[in-house]
Amino acid sequence: MRLLLSVPLSVCEAHGAVKRLLHSDLYNTFFTCDPKGSHLGSGGGTSWLLERCYQSERNDSVTTEDDDDFEGWLLREQRIIIHSGGQSRRLPSYGPCGKLLLPVPVFRWSRGQTCDQTLLDLQMPLYEEVMRRAPSHLRTLVSCGDVLILLNQPLPPAPEEADVVCYAVREEVDRLRNHGVFFLSHEAPDELDMMLQKPSIREIHEYTANRRCVMDIGLWLLSDRAV
Repeated sequence: MRLLLSVPLSVCEAHGAVKRLLHSDLYNTFFTCDPKGSHLGSGGGTSWLLERCYQSERNDSVTTEDDDDFEGWLLREQRIIIHSGGQSRRLPSYGPCGKLLLPVPVFRWSRGQTCDQTLLDLQMPLYEEVMRRAPSHLRTLVSCGDVLILLNQPLPPAPEEADVVCYAVREEVDRLRNHGVFFLSHEAPDELDMMLQKPSIREIHEYTANRRCVMDIGLWLLSDRAV
């Protein structure tokens, strides 16, 4: 399993100093940043990260022509993509390192945690569990690096036939307006009807007149075809 991280430019420039924090010793980790002077967002950032990792492997290894095919490269293994290259406007002190490396105190009565743990340390077990349970064709997990997801119940199974699986939770309308919101039809509650990013309360009420709504938690599974 590969771990692909999108990080701030300052982290890329301090490559050697942060390798341990980015789990380079535990995972086959690749990390890079957005092109200087640009902010690609989650979609563009995912494409950029995959392309840079693919090209890096091609440059570092001697392979046959068939092995150089991007689709063949996707088939090789599962990968976890985490985006943490944002500007951290709400937590500016962690802008240089990215919120992924934000230090998190040990939880009271917890086991297995460490005094120097980061947000990445706490989230990796969940991501690995998601990938273990995912159908074989869903090989790519995409997540944002500024969330802490704590489960109080087992993960629901991912649909076998889906190319894109999005995880979400139910929340009050006042909280939904600050996040991505999925709208689901009552006839097909497991299928996405539409999505809005940080909608107004008026928009939420308008679209929930004949739909259900849930909050995107920033955890998606993609098939190779979706990638």
